[in-house]
Amino acid sequence: MSLEIYPVVHVTSVDQARAQSNLALESGADGVYLISHGLVNSRGLLHTLNKVSSDNPQSFVGINLLHGGGAYQQQTLMNALTNGEIDQYPDGLWVDDATIEKEVFLEQRKNNPELSRIKYLGGTAFKYTYNFTDDPHKAGRLAREASSYVDVVTTSGEETGSAPNLAKIASMKQSIGEQRLAVASGISVENIEKYMNLADEVLVSTSIEIRPYSGVFRVSALKEIIKKAHQD
Repeated sequence: MSLEIYPVVHVTSVDQARAQSNLALESGADGVYLISHGLVNSRGLLHTLNKVSSDNPQSFVGINLLHGGGAYQQQTLMNALTNGEIDQYPDGLWVDDATIEKEVFLEQRKNNPELSRIKYLGGTAFKYTYNFTDDPHKAGRLAREASSYVDVVTTSGEETGSAPNLAKIASMKQSIGEQRLAVASGISVENIEKYMNLADEVLVSTSIEIRPYSGVFRVSALKEIIKKAHQD
């Protein structure tokens, strides 16, 4: 079974993000996610989203604003659209902790049906959050709970660049059945095949960058991991 693969572009500038997003999409990625670890602020990241989406109108472009949970990030997107900072909503919204203000998040979606078109990747048993766990049984329970209000249950290993153990991923997938499961840390050319029959989507950055958080992909690694992800 093939995996959908989404390179994560660490944004350092608009031009850099546009170039790296175009490279990933031209190499066959299923889409890209934009994120910043402080080199551009939220407003700059939204401006970048606008440019990358405009460059690639037929491609999937998602975002993680990092600050706050789903409700805060979703409200930021609503404000940006109202103020003309973005021309349209992103295709995907990825947050590290789906449990933060989840009731507010769901109310926002209820009151604004357009938001439901954004694929929501909700962090579950995710690194650096209160609910992180590597325990398969606990992770499975958390995945089952999250599956009622996220589109894609999204998890990780213990830290950036650390792959989650296979038993955790297997338990989470078993708990949610046909619902989609994404892995967002530690996947590389060397280990991606181990996750082929367990996860549905992979978000990847560290293992394919010239150095962590550089925002620049190693072309050979990028193309190889896409090829491996898409093999049946």
